[in-house]
Amino acid sequence: MDRHDSPQPKAGAFRYDAFISYSHADKDAAARLQHLLEGYRLPAGTLPGSNRLRVFRDTTDIRSGDLRLELKTALAESRVLVVCCSHAAADSRWVAEEIAEFRKQGEDRPIAVILLSGSIPDALPGPLRDVEYRYSDLRRGWRLGMLRPNARVEVIRVIAVVAGLELRTLIPWDRRRRRQRLAAVSGVGLMLLTIVLALPFRAWDQLDVLPEIRPLQYIVACEVKDGQLSLAARYRGIGPQGGRDYVALYHDALNPVRAAQQEWLERNFSPIGRLLPLEVASRELSGWGVAMLGSQTVRDALQQREVAEANGAWVGEPCPGTRVAIFPLPLEAQADEFSGLPEGVSFVVVQAGGAIHMAEVDGVPSLPAGPLLPRSFSPSWGLPVACSTDGLWLGMPLRDDQGAGGLWRTTDSGVSWLVEGGGTGVNSIVADPKTPGRLVVSEPPGLLRSGVHELKYAARLKEQPGPQADWRSFVGPAHSANSEIELCGFLPDGTLVVRVDEFVYSNARRSTLRRLLAY
Repeated sequence: MDRHDSPQPKAGAFRYDAFISYSHADKDAAARLQHLLEGYRLPAGTLPGSNRLRVFRDTTDIRSGDLRLELKTALAESRVLVVCCSHAAADSRWVAEEIAEFRKQGEDRPIAVILLSGSIPDALPGPLRDVEYRYSDLRRGWRLGMLRPNARVEVIRVIAVVAGLELRTLIPWDRRRRRQRLAAVSGVGLMLLTIVLALPFRAWDQLDVLPEIRPLQYIVACEVKDGQLSLAARYRGIGPQGGRDYVALYHDALNPVRAAQQEWLERNFSPIGRLLPLEVASRELSGWGVAMLGSQTVRDALQQREVAEANGAWVGEPCPGTRVAIFPLPLEAQADEFSGLPEGVSFVVVQAGGAIHMAEVDGVPSLPAGPLLPRSFSPSWGLPVACSTDGLWLGMPLRDDQGAGGLWRTTDSGVSWLVEGGGTGVNSIVADPKTPGRLVVSEPPGLLRSGVHELKYAARLKEQPGPQADWRSFVGPAHSANSEIELCGFLPDGTLVVRVDEFVYSNARRSTLRRLLAY
């Protein structure tokens, strides 16, 4: 570069603290260096008006126009020249000219030398070979985009030259600043960790029920009623007569004291969320099921449809004041050539608020009563029903011989029924009393036949999170492919209780910390 027309700044009027001279083959390293120099915070009062360095690099600072004039102006307005040395820089005409131009501004102006690659003296540009410089070695300065600790000291050497400070002034300052930064980062990290550990999330935990009772064969059924978990369990060889199987009912299975006060049953325990066979319901529900089916309103409805009697009827009271009965018509031979499952028509009677409504429901198959039920049904031998804030729900399990199962809902006390959910079968239903419209359904395991193909699937849960919301999968507790999942209901605190085979689980919100500590 020619010296003529180069501006001469006044003392203390430098626009830039440093000018980075480099070969464009080293542009990435030069960019990182500029970021380090400008991002370094100097001790207060080091520079007038700021504690940050201002560094010129052609890519970030040069304007359009005469390139040589722009570089001359920047060199004249820079207090220190930082030269990035490499084999490419040693062969660069521009680097040599920038060094020569900077020296013309004054022989005493400082030059900082950084070695990016190669070795001394081969990597030095020609104008620097006449003077012995203490260079900063950054040949292995970065690893995975991070500055190595030893390389950081080399960068601080350059910063000391650019800022005009003693090196031993910056080294303790840098260490102290890094400790402060580490303390701040640790504090923020600890605060974030505390927040994360305090965040609640839903988790499954096995409940400790009947810890003192032996020998337990298996849990028959359980349900949440009046804020307590009632549980029926089958035992062998214990009871008034011994030598046979018994069923014991525990009205508060989560209370160790009350759990010992069991009641021996001569029949299976059936939760209220089930419709029972008529002969069973007539005993358990004080005969109201027989009375309802024998009412003049129901008889008139049956006679209009040319049905003489209601064989295989099921009745129940899923919530106080609401009674439900279902009975099928004889099936017609309308087998599907792919599934082999015939279609059926049933009548559902709902008595609510003193009124009785009766509706014909398509797709509900004929069901055998009592002990003839297939094993795919719940051990409670009932059809799942549930009352929710937006209506009454009726489920049908998947059967191996006939009937495809499914889920139906009525929002007008049984006047009309709609198919919901699109599931293959329903084993149990519960409605969340604290979340209007939320419903959780369990589907039993089964075997789906289509032509010559068979598809075996495991029990699964799904939920409708709110009114008119789409159904979605609900992750349940771990279980095998043949496990049966029975929804037992919600505890007063919103905990969902589920039975999986012979175990009972709860699904509740717990903090991460409590989950890790398992309490």
